[in-house]
Amino acid sequence: MPSGARRDSWSTTEPDEAFEAMRAAYTEHEPRLDGDVSAFRFERASRSAAAFAVDRMTFSAGFSSGSAPATARVIVSQPLTDSPLVITSDRRTTAGPVMLTPTWTRFATRWNDVDLRLTTIDAAQVARRGAEISGLAPYEVAFAGIEPLTPALGRYWAGLTAHVHDTVLADDVDPPRLLLAEVRRQLATAALVVFPNSTQRDGSRPTEHAEPASVRRAVEFIDAHAAQDIDITRIAEAAGVGVRGLQAAFRRHRGTSPTAYLRRVRLQGAHRDLVAADPTPGVTVASVAAQWGFAHPGRFSVEYRAAFGHSPSEALRR
Repeated sequence: MPSGARRDSWSTTEPDEAFEAMRAAYTEHEPRLDGDVSAFRFERASRSAAAFAVDRMTFSAGFSSGSAPATARVIVSQPLTDSPLVITSDRRTTAGPVMLTPTWTRFATRWNDVDLRLTTIDAAQVARRGAEISGLAPYEVAFAGIEPLTPALGRYWAGLTAHVHDTVLADDVDPPRLLLAEVRRQLATAALVVFPNSTQRDGSRPTEHAEPASVRRAVEFIDAHAAQDIDITRIAEAAGVGVRGLQAAFRRHRGTSPTAYLRRVRLQGAHRDLVAADPTPGVTVASVAAQWGFAHPGRFSVEYRAAFGHSPSEALRR
């Protein structure tokens, strides 16, 4: 369509085909069907535009999966029947009516009945919007929880995405590109208002307490040693607290984790090196990424683009 809006419907009775479609549309994961799969059927109806989509997805069987961290998309689920169990490294949660997928960490989900609405937004767009409203750098914008801050905000998200799906992207509507750009901006803003993240004062709620000395010491240590081989244990030792205590303090006061902050500092260091480098002597994106601890150039490129809005190779050529 001339506006850039798209409507697609697809179904299959082959589980492998369904899993591959889910990986392409959402995130890498290791899926498994539960129960009777002899009558398996997968259906996905998508209404989308540049940088966002609102989908309806159904399975005719129970489903569980494990997923690695992913940074390309912000994904919000609205279970329409059964609510999934979500398992991360530090908690087990039965999701409510609206759930932010915890793509910043490893996680697992378990569904008894899969029928849900999925909203995806390009993560780079969300990071840019977060930077605009908070003054943070885009790479500092990060989510810290899967549940809406209040039930009312959860209802607001459900209403907004229903409006986008049923009205803006309706079958008989040809929305102009300017409207689609505004909807994309509104969805990004809503995600940052509805779910805990680093653009808020402590990632979840206002606090009257100053950032504790342990967090300041950890930040100073990370900033000074990010180019070295450090891990959460060494960071906690430098901060003078235990690992769990430091993780809890970071979540409360910075809306992120020590390792996520370390990764962002390393990403910023790689960015500086790429901008300053002369590519003619043989400096490559892969070599700079490796110097800052990014072993997989492809994943580094995805994270870099999400943080800075352009590819690392473009930075190297400037």
